[in-house]
Amino acid sequence: MDLRHEIRWFATAVGHVEQNLDHFTKVYTTGYSFFDQNGNRIAKYGVFWGPNDPRNAIRTLPGSTNVAATLTAILEVIHMAREEEPPPSLLIYSDLQSTEDLLKNLRDYAKRDFYLRRRDEKMKNAEILQDLFSAVQGLHLKVIFY
Repeated sequence: MDLRHEIRWFATAVGHVEQNLDHFTKVYTTGYSFFDQNGNRIAKYGVFWGPNDPRNAIRTLPGSTNVAATLTAILEVIHMAREEEPPPSLLIYSDLQSTEDLLKNLRDYAKRDFYLRRRDEKMKNAEILQDLFSAVQGLHLKVIFY
């Protein structure tokens, strides 16, 4: 894993957003989970690029948590942005507060290969976090938690 690449990744609370963000493409994400009538966990996430945008989506992740769904929504936005040449600067809004520290410390977690500090097991959602770490390399983006 090459950690020399600069990651221009910012996780910010909504009250601390800079005023001049006109050059950013704004995308809204959400993730949630619930148990169905059979006791199975089902997670869903949504991505909203704007009215009538064909990239808008609601997807299902059987057996996943709301955190996994939210991280997957952010990852989907990044993958979609990478399809554009050049990729746009992104302002991603997320409604899950508990992911803020995860995203702020993504580089530190990558340095220890997404293991917990005691190094005997991987972090929850380590696979998605690894994918996020790889996907954000060289992108200019901000994640805003509301």
